Parts: sequence; structure tokens; C-alpha cells
Amino acid sequence: MGGAPNPVSGGEIQEAVDHLERAGLFDRKPNQGRLFHHLAARLLRGETDATKE
Repeated sequence: MGGAPNPVSGGEIQEAVDHLERAGLFDRKPNQGRLFHHLAARLLRGETDATKE
């Protein structure tokens, strides 16, 4: 659960994720959308150490 402290709150991150989802940004790229949601969920859980690329 390490990693650098995040200056952005979890609520702000979730709000941004929700906004992108409503905007349909990943409608034509579902694989990228799944990756984005996976990485956003890990960030919200504080799991940033194992993220490589």
C-alpha cells in the first residue's frame, strides 16, 4: 500500500472517472476502457507500487 502520497482526493479521482465514462470516451475502445477502470480502481485503493507501464 505504499507509493507516493496523492495530492488529489479519492472523491476527485472518482468524479473524473465518472465524467470520462459519461462522456463516452471509451465507447469505441472497450479494451482501453477496461484498462483505464482497472488502473483507476487500483489508484483509489492505494495500490500503486506494482503498476509498471
